Amino acid sequence: MKGIIMKNRKENAKKRKTKINVVFLPDKLKKKDLWTEYAGDISVCVFLFAGIIISLFSMFQIPAGAMVSALAGLVLLLLLFSFGNKRKYALFVSGIMLAVGFLLLILRQKTLINGLFLTMNQAAEAFGTHTHLEMKLYEISAEKSQYLLCYILFWGLISIVAAYISYAAVRVRSWLLMLLVCAPLLVLNLVVGISPQAPATVLLLLSVALVFARIHVNGRRAEATRGGHRYGIVLQMIPILLGITLIFLGILGAAASSGGYSRSDRVRHAAGWITGKIEDIRYEKSKTNNLPKGNFRKLQPLELKDTPALEVVQSKPMSLYLRGYVGSEYTEEKWEDLEPDTYYKERDLFYWLNKDGFQAMNQLSQVYGLETGEVESISMKVLNKNASSKYLYVPYELQTKPSQLEDAQVWGDVNIRGENAGGNRYYKYQTSVNLVRIYPQLVQDIYKLTDEMGQQITTYKKDESYYNQFVYDTYTKVPDKEKDVLKACLGVEEYTGDSEDGISHTPYEEANELIMGYLNEKITYDETVSAPPAGRDFLSYFLRDTQKGYSVHYATAAAMMYRYLGIPARYVEGYLLTPDLVEEAEESVPITITGKEAHAWVEIYQDGIGWIPMEVTPDYLTKMERPNFALFSGSQEGDKGMEGEGNTGDTKDADEKEDPPEDERQKEAQQQSPWAIALSILIGVVIALLILMLACLMYRRWLLAKRKAKFLSTHNRAAVCSMYSYILYLLQHTDIPKRGGSHYRYLPELETVYSKEYAAGFPEVIRISQKAAYSEKEIALEERQTVEQYLDQTLTTIKKDKNIWKRFQMYWIKSLY
Repeated sequence: MKGIIMKNRKENAKKRKTKINVVFLPDKLKKKDLWTEYAGDISVCVFLFAGIIISLFSMFQIPAGAMVSALAGLVLLLLLFSFGNKRKYALFVSGIMLAVGFLLLILRQKTLINGLFLTMNQAAEAFGTHTHLEMKLYEISAEKSQYLLCYILFWGLISIVAAYISYAAVRVRSWLLMLLVCAPLLVLNLVVGISPQAPATVLLLLSVALVFARIHVNGRRAEATRGGHRYGIVLQMIPILLGITLIFLGILGAAASSGGYSRSDRVRHAAGWITGKIEDIRYEKSKTNNLPKGNFRKLQPLELKDTPALEVVQSKPMSLYLRGYVGSEYTEEKWEDLEPDTYYKERDLFYWLNKDGFQAMNQLSQVYGLETGEVESISMKVLNKNASSKYLYVPYELQTKPSQLEDAQVWGDVNIRGENAGGNRYYKYQTSVNLVRIYPQLVQDIYKLTDEMGQQITTYKKDESYYNQFVYDTYTKVPDKEKDVLKACLGVEEYTGDSEDGISHTPYEEANELIMGYLNEKITYDETVSAPPAGRDFLSYFLRDTQKGYSVHYATAAAMMYRYLGIPARYVEGYLLTPDLVEEAEESVPITITGKEAHAWVEIYQDGIGWIPMEVTPDYLTKMERPNFALFSGSQEGDKGMEGEGNTGDTKDADEKEDPPEDERQKEAQQQSPWAIALSILIGVVIALLILMLACLMYRRWLLAKRKAKFLSTHNRAAVCSMYSYILYLLQHTDIPKRGGSHYRYLPELETVYSKEYAAGFPEVIRISQKAAYSEKEIALEERQTVEQYLDQTLTTIKKDKNIWKRFQMYWIKSLY
């Protein structure tokens, strides 16, 4: 038994000895591992550099031939690493590279500037495609045959900068530099939607994983993690890299769909949930209703509260539909906005329409003015109390040009959104009388107008025909899997517009009868329904399975049915300014619209006059004034647009619409200044950096708390070893450089940097720590208290004579105490 006890004691002592050896590595071991460490740094640095360059090339569609410019960065990396820690030579190499760059700037200034402009134009195309905002395009003075050279020279300088950043991030082991590199790319992906192709993404993620591994294994806490074996670093990196790679592959697996590299359902759901929470914080004060803004996954039993949503003041009280959210593209889970590149591709069309004064949101009032010669204007002020401030709630009869509204952004031909961080809660505009109820008369009268009646009529007809074509191309799309469902419900074939009579859609009255007949006969109005099961298509689940729902269900089904029958349609959520609310209202007296008036409806495009709300929900058929269809003869005279060719012609016919002059386009682009995009990106970068820095800080504070918890160990030996290790950690991260060999070598520096009094206690602390590490004798309570007191003295000493900034760094950035 005695022999077993002695054997265990020896083994325990051996383990404790190994632990101390982990903390204090001799210089000899470091020299042996130097080239292994350098080889690892070079590999990681090249990976990071390649990930950055290839990602940028992929995101902004830079020609592949310009990739040769990356050689400049690779050469710089090899030169920097070849000099090791000889800072003098590294600075010399840096000076040479800067001199070369300066020389290029002088000798090839025009070429570099053209390379910059070409890159900025590519970036503008990428931003425009993803945000539908047109940015300034720069004129290129070089010939097309010289474009590649311009790219190579400019991106050669970019690659040198990327090489310096990569080198610094790897050699300094700096998370901050890694954040500065990755945060902008992350924001471009998440906020703007510009993302690199899959290989570039994999390479960048792998490089980040490698840098993380180097920081973790060979960073400032290297001694505490890699072990005493000379190849311990390799053994440590294998499981770390394997784990990180598996995580990233899992992320990529979730992000990649079977059809290619695009966002999958899980990623879209996560992004949608995060976006929804952020929007609730930004735009919602108090929920007045639970309409889902087109997101079927958020459907719950309908709850319309009596909470004030909007406060409206009209110079003449008038019932109106006030539209806010508009869904343009149907998916099985929600209504979505059009893809941003839809508007960007049609920027020439919308440029000319805006130049002619044609705006879809003013179309009804414009038609009424053409027909009557003058339009009665109603002044309207809106105070948004609790409704979503993301949208400006405006009627179909809007007269004020959307671009003239303050702090507002026109979102294509769909709606108007607040530009402020918290949306827009107060706005005013001019509107016409209720034109929705007389729209059949407007349809009859618009075709009686001839070109001889004036240039305004000629211009309007031409513009409407072009916009008509866009509407039919865009808002009649039905996913293939929905067509079978709609065919079974309506009992008719999809209307493709290929009929012999040339009519582009089912006659309006016939479509109305089909849709209303089906909804009234087959569907039961029910406000208690919830979201469909995960993975189920909303429309199919509603029409085939439950056949129960409320306004969201009715409006969605009607929109898809109208589209199936060839009539452009969109889904809308907003508020109803009902006849009951305005019946006893007085002029210029506030009218309160509560959550009870929140509603969802479908809007269709009526050829010649624009978008019209259509009521299909049974309980709401009598809530608003119904159009007088007796005025409508049912003629399809306008089914091809005002000029009879709107939805069959080419919206970019060179004989009719030329590309706008370059100076006008640039002026227009400047008016749509990219500052809004730049500000959004900047805010996104700052938020991402703050979140990551906060996460790093919390992680460091957690490590510190975990370290301090060991000081409270009931075993004096373990507590002493932990406290002594912490004392060295504090000294080496403040004023005393790390040294190999005996710890008594710190004494002269402790006297010089701090004081003789402080240094005098250090030998005794070393003796006690060595006793705890190597000796089998027990550590007395007095010895533990000595180390504790010296630890307190160390904390006081390192903070002494430090300015506020130094103390801030020590506490908040380095988390030393």
